[in-house]
Order: sequence, then structure tokens, then C-alpha cells
Amino acid sequence: STMQSHCFVLYCIFYFCPTASGAFVQSKKTAFGTTTIAGASNQYDASTGDYGNYEVCMSPGCIADGAQETLQLMQALAGGNVQNGVCCSLCGNGPIVVKNGTQKVRKVSSHDKIRELLGISEGDERAGAIFKAFELLEEAKSEQQAKTAAELYHQAIDKGLSTLPASHSLEQATWLIHALQAQTQCLLQAGDNSQAIKSAQSAVDLSASCAKETGSNHEELLLIQYTSLEVLQQALEKSMTLSCSKEQEVEVLQKLFGMEEPKSLTTSQKNQRRSLGFRLQKLERELNQ
Repeated sequence: STMQSHCFVLYCIFYFCPTASGAFVQSKKTAFGTTTIAGASNQYDASTGDYGNYEVCMSPGCIADGAQETLQLMQALAGGNVQNGVCCSLCGNGPIVVKNGTQKVRKVSSHDKIRELLGISEGDERAGAIFKAFELLEEAKSEQQAKTAAELYHQAIDKGLSTLPASHSLEQATWLIHALQAQTQCLLQAGDNSQAIKSAQSAVDLSASCAKETGSNHEELLLIQYTSLEVLQQALEKSMTLSCSKEQEVEVLQKLFGMEEPKSLTTSQKNQRRSLGFRLQKLERELNQ
């Protein structure tokens, strides 16, 4: 079905809150209410925690075993202490996590195992909210009704944003940005174009906020900013009959082509970029007539 195809595409791309424009702020109206972006009383900067260093094997076998989900969950919890890793030659036992460069831990996928590996106590409220958010993400990705999926994404994003430190790393925010992008697609399918634009704008704002943090991987940051602008352009194009103007879409496209092109774009993304270039030229001609 169309929805199943959509969910599969989102899953492959990567695996909340919205604003209509401008800067990323502390709280804002969302598609389903008000979300606090930062300022939770129990938040702390995970990068200062005594977690040690971890690498999640991202070989094809481990990815098939759920390594992408493990990586994003562990990064949400421990930030830059968790990074992509290379093959550990333990195929069939994934996801594999290497702790402090030597200790290889097999089948790291359950919340209990991740909690134990990171040394997180059962009473940690922040971690509990993040675990719950990821459970909601899984429900959203398997939900067949776009409107219901968008609501589940909203609930996950709402919980996740309440745990995000005001000074956050790219690693801590990546999963939220991708969830916002996925929520945008669901809202577009549900016909809620205005809220889709707000959700997409939030993804752009959150990715921009990561640019202020030192130590972010340049290529990863470029790619997530690029894809956020791409999703916003899609929402604006589909909403042209609303109050959205050609000028708004042109502005987004100009930002997209004005930034450094990510080197890791797939063939499909490169073809889409070429199509967007033609669309920008067409819109600029129409505006100049």
C-alpha cells in the first residue's frame, strides 16, 4: 500500500514542536498542542556523564539486526560518547557495541541491555522518557493510518524534546530531527499541509541549532541540514494553494543550493537535487515575469 511504501522509505532514509518560521525557540505550538523544547527540571548534559566511549557496528549485518535504532537510542542517552563503528567480525550477533575500544558486547537492542551497558539507573526520569519516546517511534513507524502515525510521532517528539539539553550535540538531536521529518510526511499524507510545514520548519530549526555546537561531524551535520530543507521544500510545494507563496519555496531552495553539497548524497538524492534545481529555475522565471 501507499502508506506501507511511505513507512519503508522513511525507515531507509533514517531513521517533533513545529514552528511556522524563523528561529528555534524554547517552547511553541505544535500540531497537537504546546511542546517545551528545553528546560525540563530533570535534564542534564549527557556528554558530561561518566559513560565511557562506545562504537556501534554499522556493518550491513548489524544494521539488519537493528544497529541504526541502537545507535540513535544510545546517542539520545549519551550524546557524543556514542559513535558509528566498523565491522567487529561477529556477524549474526548484532547489534554489536564496542565499549572503550576493547569490550565487544553482543545483541545490544533491548532497553534493559542498553540501560545496563550505559550504567543508567532504573529511577532515571530523563532516560525513562527517552526509552518511552523510542517505543512510541516504533509504534508510529508501523502504524498504517497517517493521521494516527503523526499523533504518535508527536507524542514521541514531545517526550524527546523535554529531555534535550539546551546546549545539545548533533548526536543527541539527530533522532528528533528525523522524527520531525517523518512526522511531516505523515501530516502531508493526512492532508494537514499547514501543520506539515510547521513540523518541517522545526526540523530545519533544530538542525540549525546543532550547527552552533562544536565537535559535530561536518558531513553528518551537512546531510541532516540538507535533508531538513528538502523536506520543508516538499511541504511548501504541496501547500502552494494555502497562504504559502512561491517566494517562500524559492527562499528554501536558494538556501539548499547555497549550502555546501553533502558528499554522502545517494544517487536518488542527487537525481532529486537535479530536479529541484530545475524547479528553482522555473519558480524564479515565474517570479520575474
